[in-house]
Amino acid sequence: MVMRTNTIEQHVVRGSHQLEKGSFRKALDEFLAVVQRDPDDARTWLRVAELYGRVGDGRSSVQAYRNAAAIHARKGFQRHALALYKNVLALVPDDLDALRNVAELSSHLGLLSDATLQYESL
Repeated sequence: MVMRTNTIEQHVVRGSHQLEKGSFRKALDEFLAVVQRDPDDARTWLRVAELYGRVGDGRSSVQAYRNAAAIHARKGFQRHALALYKNVLALVPDDLDALRNVAELSSHLGLLSDATLQYESL
């Protein structure tokens, strides 16, 4: 008996198909398989975050947004990271880690009034 492993591309195709059908839980399972194989795929982490939100798992959604934001920040995409940390704050307004990251990224990007506001919130 030959066992086949699914490729990342196969998971993406199946996940996209399930998403089109409105089967959010099945789509989530497929996209989770993608990030399990490629944990540095920020775009898929974002999809995972949105799908967790659709199935009502806010805690997991927040963690997936954090994962995507950290990847973007590490790769030098600070504006993307900033937007994702703001998504975290929309879900958990008193998240100290997200507040700190928004403050630091805003400061780095020269958005001083935003940075000051976040530092004051801390």
